[in-house]
Amino acid sequence: MSISLLIETHSEVRRLVIAGSTLASEDFRLKKLLPQMKKAGESVPIFARVADGMEKVIAASPEGAAEKLLELATIINAILYTQGQTGMEGAVNEVDTAELSFQTLVPFRRLKPLIDALTEKGSGRLEIIKSAFREGIIKDVRLINPLISALEDNFPEIAELSLDILEKYGAAIVTVLKSGFDFKGGKGHSRRIELISRLKAGEEKEFYLEAAEKGDTEVKVSAVKALKDLPECQSVLLELMRDKKKVIKEACLFSLAHFDTETAAEALFKIFDGKDPEISIHPVKISCSGFVLEKLMDRAQRILDLIIEARKSEKPYETFGYGNMDKLINILDCMEGRIVGFKEKRLKYEKEIPEFLERLLEQAEYLHNIEVHLGGSYRGHTAAQFTANNILLLGTGEAFKILDNTYGKYNNCTLEYAFEAALRAHESEYVFEHYGKFIQAGRGSQEADAIFKVMDNYINYSGHYRYVENPCNYCYGRVDHIFEYPEYTTLRPDLNIRWDKRWLKTLIKLDELRLVCGLVQQGDLWCSDYLLKKLEFKFKKPGIESDIRNIVLGLLQMEYPEIMKIALKEMKQALEKAKTENSMSLQFYCFLDGLSFLPREAADTFEAIVGEQSDKIVGRRILELVEFLREKKFIE
Repeated sequence: MSISLLIETHSEVRRLVIAGSTLASEDFRLKKLLPQMKKAGESVPIFARVADGMEKVIAASPEGAAEKLLELATIINAILYTQGQTGMEGAVNEVDTAELSFQTLVPFRRLKPLIDALTEKGSGRLEIIKSAFREGIIKDVRLINPLISALEDNFPEIAELSLDILEKYGAAIVTVLKSGFDFKGGKGHSRRIELISRLKAGEEKEFYLEAAEKGDTEVKVSAVKALKDLPECQSVLLELMRDKKKVIKEACLFSLAHFDTETAAEALFKIFDGKDPEISIHPVKISCSGFVLEKLMDRAQRILDLIIEARKSEKPYETFGYGNMDKLINILDCMEGRIVGFKEKRLKYEKEIPEFLERLLEQAEYLHNIEVHLGGSYRGHTAAQFTANNILLLGTGEAFKILDNTYGKYNNCTLEYAFEAALRAHESEYVFEHYGKFIQAGRGSQEADAIFKVMDNYINYSGHYRYVENPCNYCYGRVDHIFEYPEYTTLRPDLNIRWDKRWLKTLIKLDELRLVCGLVQQGDLWCSDYLLKKLEFKFKKPGIESDIRNIVLGLLQMEYPEIMKIALKEMKQALEKAKTENSMSLQFYCFLDGLSFLPREAADTFEAIVGEQSDKIVGRRILELVEFLREKKFIE
């Protein structure tokens, strides 16, 4: 019996039932299937009955086709029901769970979207995976293969997230990762090695060595990095260092940096002293080896001696040489990495580095003419500033004292770091009396800009009024996602800086609106006149609309008693304007943004003034604010 032919006929009948029986008469698709059904009916009588029913439907008039179509559907459904199967033939075997004992209590219908997101292509998949991770439905045996498959995903974030999820399955997953492993498998299989290294560290030596020998470039790089937990493989790494590919050399250096041997340190600094030192800088940064520190300090002392000698000559910069300038920056870069790395590992600082940095800072006036050729936050910095930054990173009282002592020295080329150190080490009165004078001239001068740079980083709203970083780019005419951010950050979350009140008076004179708004505190009502005039001006004249939000937050932070009165006034004016223009200004969007920090009780007042205007754009946005306030998603 040709069940497939019957299923195809059933599909066409179902289509006609949905489309309408009046279309069944003379249907060309049924006509196409009829000869096949008649031929099947020659050997199977029941198919002959189906063919007869098909003929009656095709020949029926549009008015009488419904009855014939129903008869045909009934007989086809009856045949399919009696001939259907509910199982499969074959032996029942235990599923290989790879020693994983996770329960599979989650219904498959909940796993299906996640499996599709892991195995298919297209946008929107990352959020599905993150959502499943948050809901805790990722530990399921049925997800192992899809997660391993996702390690090869072209979207790096999905691949990396899948790797992190698989790590939670534990070491038992290693057996599955190694089964079907392809040494020429590219990035996906290189991630398998990375995961195996995380889970079993130095327990898979033979596997890593085989991958390093047979693998393609990406697999080989991961295998070489996995050897970092196997000091006995040092000779293998030194041999692999001869590879012409830069990424292989870099991977070898990474692993050698984890060995506390003189041989490994010599290999690192052979590259560090060569023509391509960049690939050795990160390994030197992360190394905890005493031999590496000894060689780094040896080169640092040589550079310092050259600087001191060069300063005695008539042409100090030419005498020091551009090559040595680059070496100095590389040394400082390595020291910064070691300072931060040791802090993360909660180890004691290497005393040699702070002592060297202090001696180097004494040459700040000379170092101020050496530029740092690094990207990121160090763009435009000098070697003097780089040195001062390293000292600041030490985070000790002694380090802060060293920087604060540079006050008034070296043409104030390290003023930015001296000021920051003073903020973290001294009382607020001392800080203003020593550093307040530098901003009197306003932005534009070198010294004022150095102070303002630190203030821009440190002055922020109190915890209740902080926004996430760049929540909506000031909306650009939209507020549909303003009220979706439950977490708030500070620029410097680890510090609680107190500011002398004299800073606030000076900032008002200089018209530093953003800093004034962030600095005002409870009880600073004497600043309200300044802020209210600014608010009125900003609403009348387009400009930096974000200032309106900052002003509202400043008024809220000082607990200005008539903030609700101002809010109602501006809302009523916006509603009146919307009646004629059917639009709202960018200023008003930012105004609503700031009002989202009002107490929950403000919701009823705002809703009352909207009334019948809720169909307007402004009214709808205000109602969104009302809903947000009632849910109170932000931090209390």
